[in-house]
Parts: sequence; structure tokens; C-alpha cells
Amino acid sequence: MDKKRVIFFGTDTLQGIGAEWPRIAIDCKYVPKELLPANWEAFMKKSEFNFEVIQKEYKRICDLYGFAKDLPEVVEFRKGKNWPMLVENNFKDTVEVLVPKLNGQSLFTLSFNLISGIVYEDFDLHDLEDTAVILALPDAKNDIMYRAVPGQDNLENITIWNYALTISRIRQYVEDRGGNFYYFHLEDWPKELYDDRLNPLLHHIKESLLFENSLYSYVPGDILKRKYNGFHLDGLAHNNIKDIFIQVMKKNQHLNLFK
Repeated sequence: MDKKRVIFFGTDTLQGIGAEWPRIAIDCKYVPKELLPANWEAFMKKSEFNFEVIQKEYKRICDLYGFAKDLPEVVEFRKGKNWPMLVENNFKDTVEVLVPKLNGQSLFTLSFNLISGIVYEDFDLHDLEDTAVILALPDAKNDIMYRAVPGQDNLENITIWNYALTISRIRQYVEDRGGNFYYFHLEDWPKELYDDRLNPLLHHIKESLLFENSLYSYVPGDILKRKYNGFHLDGLAHNNIKDIFIQVMKKNQHLNLFK
């Protein structure tokens, strides 16, 4: 039986950056002693999970020892630990999951790289025939945009329009290549996005929405605190999000995409 193909588009969260922790601290000899679980988790608690403090100390330690997230050993250890690939493990007999590396933390950058063909791994995204493409929308605050209005001193906020237009462009890219487009929100979004008075493209995009609430709204707060490097969710968090994503997709009758 031919497997279904599902492609996830999103920021480096979907790539699994950070998912190597904390397990890599046990299995990789290059990890600084300060980042061993007992030491580092004690530091994180002492900082009261202040991610700005955690990020700064993590960077200091990594710079001191020359430890980096793109070391070959780290990259290899990370493979398969991101939650979309963990979803594939649950349906490995029926689906192939791909997560292209598009880079960027904003929806605009993801769209630009996709449409421009800037993909940082060996992926062919020109033929999407019979492929489900799922866009995990990043936080809209990374896409705030203004434009000058002739004759006015104040700039006009066009974030909602531009955000909706970018979703629409990605959908068009997918469908022009034979794919089926879907999307969901990872985090909260501006309520204006779903106000048809402010978003004239609402009718064009909402029919592709997989579920109403953001994925992270279903995730317990203590799981979302599991950012070992202060930026990215760790392996345990990815495993929990995988389970939650499957539950939410089942509740909304979309598991047929994977089986």
C-alpha cells in the first residue's frame, strides 16, 4: 500500500531544535557539565524559569566550551525527535511525514523562502500532488507591519491584512502544485484575523483551518516551561505535544490525513 504524504511547514520549532535535550546530556560526551540535567534543571528552577536569564547563561556556557546546536553529533542526535516526526511514528505504516527546513521565525520569511525556492535541505517542493501540506502558524507578533499613507503623519498597521495575504499565498503555492492545504495556530493570534470586516481574505483561508484553538492552548503550562536552552521546547515537551496534536486532530475528525 502506498503511504500518504504529509508535509509540515513552520519555524524551527517544528524542526526540533532543542528536542535533543535533556537526553543528549546523558549520551553525548561533548555536553558541558553545567548543562547536565541535575545541574541545569536546578539552575532553571532557581531562575524561576526566567527565559531571558536562561538564554543568557546557556549562551555563556556554550560559548565557553564551543558547544553549538549545529555540531554534527547534536544534529544527528536530534533527528526524529521533533513532534511532527513523532506523529509519523504513530502512523508509520500509512504515512510519510516531511518537515522542510525553511528557516525564519516569521510567516513572511517562511513564505518568502518557500516561494523563492530557498529550502535548506534536499526537499523537492515543486510536486505536491496528493500531498497534505500543514502550515503551523507562528506568533503574529513576528509579522507586525506598517505602511506609510500619503498625506498622513501616522503609519497604518497592516499586520492583519499582510498575515492573511501570506497564508493565502502559501495556500495558492500548494494548490497550484496539486497539494491540499491546511493550517493551524501554534500560539495565540490577533482576534482581528477572524473578523471579516478587517480581513477581507477570511473566506479564502478559514476553510483550511484544522481546529479553532491554538495547539499550545491544549498544552499544560509546566510542559511549555520545558525550554532547556531558554528558546526551544525540549524532547519531553515534543513528545507531549505529539500526543496532544493527535488527540486534537482526532477530536476534529482530521486523523484521516495520517491513516
